[in-house]
Amino acid sequence: MELKNLTTEELQKLLAAIQEEIASRNGKRTKIHLAYHNYKGSGKCWVARVDEDKKILSFVDAHAVVRNGNHKGEKVFYLADGLYLTCEVGSKTQDDRRYIRVQDSTITEW
Repeated sequence: MELKNLTTEELQKLLAAIQEEIASRNGKRTKIHLAYHNYKGSGKCWVARVDEDKKILSFVDAHAVVRNGNHKGEKVFYLADGLYLTCEVGSKTQDDRRYIRVQDSTITEW
């Protein structure tokens, strides 16, 4: 397989598959998909690691970004066990934010 002959979309899919395999080999990680839409809410989606007092400690880097058109798409995050705040597309004027707990590859509301 020659990488030069692949389209950009095919390369992005290949990159996402490689990153997923690397994450699965590096220990237990939970995969989460969050949607974004440039013209709804803030237009962004993200995941932040938080402490018990719901204070943001750091942001988690996305492993893959999949565009589903000109203005929308989704991001894929791999999360280790812990507490997180997620933000994704909600209504037209505000984002949907949730506090979650990841434990033993299970995501629960917190």
